[in-house]
Amino acid sequence: MKKLLEILYKHQKGITFITLLFISFFLLIRNNSYHHYNFFSSANSLIGSLFEVKSSIVGFAQLKKENIGLAKENALLIQKVINKENKGANTIDTTRSYEVIPLEVVNQSIHLSKNYLTLNKGEEDGIKANMGIINSKGVIGIIKYTSKNFSIGYSLLNKQLKIAARNKRTKTLCLLEWDGKSTYTSVIKDIPAHEKIYLGDSIVTAGYGLIFPPNLLIGKVESVIEDLRDPFIKAKVKLENDFRKIRYVYAVENLKKSEKDSLEKIHALPLDKF
Repeated sequence: MKKLLEILYKHQKGITFITLLFISFFLLIRNNSYHHYNFFSSANSLIGSLFEVKSSIVGFAQLKKENIGLAKENALLIQKVINKENKGANTIDTTRSYEVIPLEVVNQSIHLSKNYLTLNKGEEDGIKANMGIINSKGVIGIIKYTSKNFSIGYSLLNKQLKIAARNKRTKTLCLLEWDGKSTYTSVIKDIPAHEKIYLGDSIVTAGYGLIFPPNLLIGKVESVIEDLRDPFIKAKVKLENDFRKIRYVYAVENLKKSEKDSLEKIHALPLDKF
């Protein structure tokens, strides 16, 4: 208390000046309508700006929360659609054959020979290696590595990734493999030369390996690559997804895949492509 009094005494002139300044300012605003109006107009403008900033911050946080909620709802809808489309494929109840988990892309590459996606969920959220990565348009890639809170997936723009595919129109099997030339296209091969391929044919997942549900769209045939020396033909496929714009995706898991893999391992059967 003594020190406080000493400080007040030491700065009494400055404190007196500031006090008188505020009193003068108050009297000026109170007794002069012009200054009164300008002061409160400026104060309201400042307060309004502060509320706008606060509203923007709260709105952004709310929008983020809403996006998370929408992603979860979309995941449930996609899960229902996938399970409904694959129900009846066998006599086993497939109501919950596939589970879908929403993810956000936090980093990715598109200019490497082995392009990848870093995703914002990991083992704690149920993400596992060899889960498929999809979005509302179709196939994105496959989860390859996981940690506690993150995961890394190979995208279709990765030379190491090969997907078992099918021509939706003819049902013909083929293999999708990126040639490293464009971020917009990939290549299907191992198509018998007698098969007819038309521009615009939809290329979808075959469903082998149980990583992807069957009939998920990959892309559409853009051109046919013919080689008279090769008994098989190739085709360039325009990918359905623009990998430069991917942000929200879904991990999809077949809940019966481990059973299939265990059975094939016991009997030493060759594993299918993805």
